[in-house]
Amino acid sequence: MKLAPYPLSLFDAVGMRKNYGIQKQLSLLGKDVDLLILLTARTPTDKIIYFLKPGKAQVQSRIYSSQSLTAYPKCQAHILFLHAITGCDTTSAIFKRGKTAVFKLFEKCNDLIECAEVFKNINSSRNDIVTYGIRFLLAMYGAPKKIDSIDKYRYLRFVKSAWKNTTVQLSSLPPTSASAFQHLYRVYYQVQVWLGNELDPQEWGWKLNDDCLEPIQTLLPPAPEKLLNTIFCNCKTDCSKNCGCQKVGLYCSPVCINCQGQTCLNIELNTIEENIYDINEETIEEQTEILQEEKSEDEEIIVEVELDSYLLQ
Repeated sequence: MKLAPYPLSLFDAVGMRKNYGIQKQLSLLGKDVDLLILLTARTPTDKIIYFLKPGKAQVQSRIYSSQSLTAYPKCQAHILFLHAITGCDTTSAIFKRGKTAVFKLFEKCNDLIECAEVFKNINSSRNDIVTYGIRFLLAMYGAPKKIDSIDKYRYLRFVKSAWKNTTVQLSSLPPTSASAFQHLYRVYYQVQVWLGNELDPQEWGWKLNDDCLEPIQTLLPPAPEKLLNTIFCNCKTDCSKNCGCQKVGLYCSPVCINCQGQTCLNIELNTIEENIYDINEETIEEQTEILQEEKSEDEEIIVEVELDSYLLQ
């Protein structure tokens, strides 16, 4: 199964001449931004391909070209990676982390080029993909360079937000490592497909369900078991749309009064049993030291740490 429907020969100089009889210029008509990304990545520097995005109603038509990113030379060389990691048709967009901001960051930080190179290499190991991918995600969220754990930084951001506000917007936090790994696998897979390399999607963040590919969001339950045990329903029928567990995005469990997570419609067919919530505990002093770097000297912060229960999905 392929996730990129566009023929790569369309963006290859030899293919354009051989298959389409094109000698100098080619114009494309389409609405998908992936076309423009592929134009930029695959068109030879001595050629120009134009892309027309038709207007609609009050929106005027716009013309782009394969050289539209000349103002971002570093980004132009790694446009496939940047487009995939910030969200495309087959990868997730990251909340409040737009492409323009990431492009500017990439142009400014030379060390991020090393991260992008890993995703272009067909021989990159999973360990390198995760290591350099996490480094890039942490840079997107503005993490200090001395932090290399996305789970730790997610926790610190949560504590900081909770200290300032009564309500924490969880979607604004960095992803957990479990979900970030799957995202990075899909990014690597998509970049390789765009480069013309054949990989098995089921080995790179996808699963097959009823002959359709679905993204693997995470390999962990949505919350630690002891927290899940505090949420249960009292449904007397089949636990459908009015089920309390279903409303908060959870499957019914053995603590539910009537169904006990076995005799209703809201059950998980393949239960995942993983005990990887136990992580190396960091000292309170080390965590508060990082937090206080962003606070004034007259502010006092009291942080009570319970690392085994904060990794909410």
